[in-house]
Amino acid sequence: MTGLAQKENYQRLLEAESTKWGNHMALEASGEWHSWLCHPLIRERYHRKALLEGRPWQDFVRQHFRGP
Repeated sequence: MTGLAQKENYQRLLEAESTKWGNHMALEASGEWHSWLCHPLIRERYHRKALLEGRPWQDFVRQHFRGP
């Protein structure tokens, strides 16, 4: 593969990834269910696992470190 062909191939791959992740963010924002991570019980479980001393981590940091 020539340098130009490699560059064009890389550009196609880069555009495909951009489309994939760009669409993923729009899909996530839509609130539609498209994977097991979208299920409310799974989302709640992840939320609970992220708590520190029963509070969101942001509150924990504010109290113990006086800010972010």
